Amino acid sequence: PLLEDSLRQNKVLVDIAPFKGSSLLIIGCKDYPGLLEVIAGSCYYEGANIKQSHAFSGSGLGIAFDFFDIECPQERKNNLKLTLRKSIAERRFLEGDPDVIFRLLNYRAAISPLRKPEEYCLDFEGSRDTPGLLYALTNVLHRRMDAYIHSFSVNTHKDVRVFNTFTFSSKKPREELVYIVKNCLNR
Repeated sequence: PLLEDSLRQNKVLVDIAPFKGSSLLIIGCKDYPGLLEVIAGSCYYEGANIKQSHAFSGSGLGIAFDFFDIECPQERKNNLKLTLRKSIAERRFLEGDPDVIFRLLNYRAAISPLRKPEEYCLDFEGSRDTPGLLYALTNVLHRRMDAYIHSFSVNTHKDVRVFNTFTFSSKKPREELVYIVKNCLNR
């Protein structure tokens, strides 16, 4: 009831809780295209590194309920919560070039169609964890691929390899999406 009432009133719920020697960022809000880019960009801006994350979008209900395992200096956590609340409410995107982040990595990406028309899976494997990586990936998905992200997972293994998987829909032709992945997300 608390989440439902808050979302009806357009409130953005943000909390950071200690979790197994790390910090768990919890976000509940109305869902919209580009929300993940806003969240990831705000984390990057405030110096929080996303180590692992899981998103739940009740797209039929218009609700997003997301969890992020983050590394964030204690003195920045309050700023992060304020930035997230404001950025999510205002749908404010971080301006910047995601290619700067991609230049720091060796990586590969692949796109594959799913069962339903216009639905795809993007798999990304990077050589190491880099602050801002989730922001850079969601920026490409949202701005270049016109993707509506349905679900995603981020897994970092001992800061050596990072794996990101996104399921999304896009009205762009498959050939154009493959071209974008080949030219923007492969090196």
